[in-house]
Amino acid sequence: MPRRLQPLRVAIDTGGTFTDCVWVDSSGRLRMLKVFSTPADPSQAIVEALRKIEHHGELILLHGTTVGTNTLLERKGARTALVTTAGFEDVIEIGRQARPKLYDFFFDRVEPLVPGDLRFGVEERTASDGKS
Repeated sequence: MPRRLQPLRVAIDTGGTFTDCVWVDSSGRLRMLKVFSTPADPSQAIVEALRKIEHHGELILLHGTTVGTNTLLERKGARTALVTTAGFEDVIEIGRQARPKLYDFFFDRVEPLVPGDLRFGVEERTASDGKS
């Protein structure tokens, strides 16, 4: 009985400048590929990357993108709200260890990604029986 080949698993991350690909080739080597992203249509960069990989059998494509995250962090997108568990609305402003100078009491705080008036806490169930 012939042994069935496993599908090739390719992980792709589409970013603003580059689209990155990672896969394990048939010899077990970890391979990486970087192609220029195509912001107008990110699928074009994915197709180009798959052509360069030159696999002709079955494949599993794992896809992620940093475009949305980068847009949020660069504050270039639409106005954004944060919906979170009630009581956690201010966690992104408190910051804990994410301060530029951990022990400097006089540093200028970074403006939170979402302003306080656009943060909403939702009461939710937390127990398996549906009770809070």
